[in-house]
Amino acid sequence: MTVAGDLGGPARVTPSRRPRPEEPTDAAGPRLRATGLRKSYGSFHLSDVDLDVRAGRIQGFFGPNGSGKTTTLSILAGLVTPDGGSVVQLPGPRPSGREPMAVLLESFGYNPFLTGREHLRTVARRFGRPASRVTEVLEEAGIAPAARRRIGRYSLGMRCRLGIAEVLLVDADVVLLDEPTNGLDPDGIVWLRRVIRRMAAEGRAVLLSSHMLNEAEGLIDDAVFLLDGRVEWAGPYQDVVTAASERYVGLRGSANAFEVAERLAGRGIDVLQAGPDELAVRVEQVAEAEAVVAETGQSVSVTSLGRPSLDLVYHLIRSHGLRHQEVSDRE
Repeated sequence: MTVAGDLGGPARVTPSRRPRPEEPTDAAGPRLRATGLRKSYGSFHLSDVDLDVRAGRIQGFFGPNGSGKTTTLSILAGLVTPDGGSVVQLPGPRPSGREPMAVLLESFGYNPFLTGREHLRTVARRFGRPASRVTEVLEEAGIAPAARRRIGRYSLGMRCRLGIAEVLLVDADVVLLDEPTNGLDPDGIVWLRRVIRRMAAEGRAVLLSSHMLNEAEGLIDDAVFLLDGRVEWAGPYQDVVTAASERYVGLRGSANAFEVAERLAGRGIDVLQAGPDELAVRVEQVAEAEAVVAETGQSVSVTSLGRPSLDLVYHLIRSHGLRHQEVSDRE
């Protein structure tokens, strides 16, 4: 395994694993496939994780702290050996000189005594990139003015930009990003979204892990939701949005939404806050919910959820109110 992070930074590149002969090679097919991944750390168990990261698409990877996201990413990158299962990097059209994989993990550090330019020059030499490309990625990442400053004096946002600059410099077919927006200001987030979209448009397979659901909204094509070490849902994001809008409806009214939600939950009704004045309840529980609200002397109107937000979809899945089987049943 070739590891750029050994040089003091977080962008890591793994060689192409030998693909199975029967695997697809189409331009839009999977570029990275995990099957049955298992890993145990004490009481934590990663259990039978399957996922495909497809060329030209951005896949969101979501779950609460401790759900196994970083462990899974580390296994995908070849940095951690699983107890079971396999990871295969699949063949496909790839421009000459493009590396198989680059990985940006939040937990990796830099050599604080190197300048940003020195660090990237070392990476460039390792991967055969011209020195002129170092200047280009520094400028694209917006840290050219700090290129001669020691990394130890960089802010969190600047280190994030340096990590993305390194990913751009390495130039890989599969890109795994762990919390890439950490420390970025609003302008930096807009810039990063543009960079990620361009990566996908260039045919790269991008896996994006983030706690900032609002920042992933409108960016991802596919999604994987991990809970307690297991994949709760995986597939095209539009599918789970559609399933959520069909399985849940909105309740609006003059009552305080939080107080109403507390009352409904206390009566065993599956309810989530969908907005400041809107609740989401299961279709089959609407009549019961209306009756509970009526007990307070108030009324609510039943509305379509429209397009549920990623935040709402996440909480529906986390509360086990929406499962992959429900989506599969629709197909």
